Amino acid sequence: GLISGAIDISMGATIALSGSLGTEVMISGRSPWVAIAACLGIGLLVGLVNGLVVVKLRVNPLVATLGMMGIARGTGFLIEGGGGLRLETLQGIDDPVFTVLQRRPFGVPAPVVLALLVVALGYLLLAHTRLGRHAYAVGGNPESARSAALPVDGLRIFFLVLSGFCAGIGGWMMASMLGGTQSTIGAGWELTIITAVIFGGVGLAGGTGSMVGTFLGTVILGFMVNGMSLAGWPTYHQYIAQGLLLVVALGVDALRSGGYR
Repeated sequence: GLISGAIDISMGATIALSGSLGTEVMISGRSPWVAIAACLGIGLLVGLVNGLVVVKLRVNPLVATLGMMGIARGTGFLIEGGGGLRLETLQGIDDPVFTVLQRRPFGVPAPVVLALLVVALGYLLLAHTRLGRHAYAVGGNPESARSAALPVDGLRIFFLVLSGFCAGIGGWMMASMLGGTQSTIGAGWELTIITAVIFGGVGLAGGTGSMVGTFLGTVILGFMVNGMSLAGWPTYHQYIAQGLLLVVALGVDALRSGGYR
């Protein structure tokens, strides 16, 4: 989404909403396929609403997705009855379909396999399809893209929907790995996600970056956060470190692009 110029800071809250909805569906005794569809469907819906607000109401994507972040987080609490899921429900879902990501095919954790598959598909989309080239064009210079008869508004909606869908996948992944999630999960992930993407070389204004760079940025930041946790750093120290890293990455991006005008 950010490559196309549409920043989405509602992803952490959407992941929590998606996982909470899927968990509630499973607790209610429905089919695991219905629960997985609910996770992905709510992600698509959030992305569609974000896209329509940005395109039809001409709201800045940062502001639109900031509002959606609050809506998604609050809706997750409503789904759980206002007080969060009972702690005893966590680890209580053992359906083999819904919790398939707890397995280790060929000794490799299933979430790693799925994540690599998503990265590979993202790389092919951006680097080897017309749609990917259009994303760079829209993010780099939307006016020139319009002059070239590209459907700028439609592309912005599509990439925000895709962002929401990926968040839906993330919500199901969390629920699958943990046997259920709560709406409080993912709080503060917005800073981590944006830091990883910017650190991976994606320009804040859009038009630059790659899937490989984003993947490497995510892996490096993940190692850093995990290292800080293993070293016993308090959470607020980790937030400070991530914030500083984000400012440095944005500073490098500003030097490359000319910065704020």
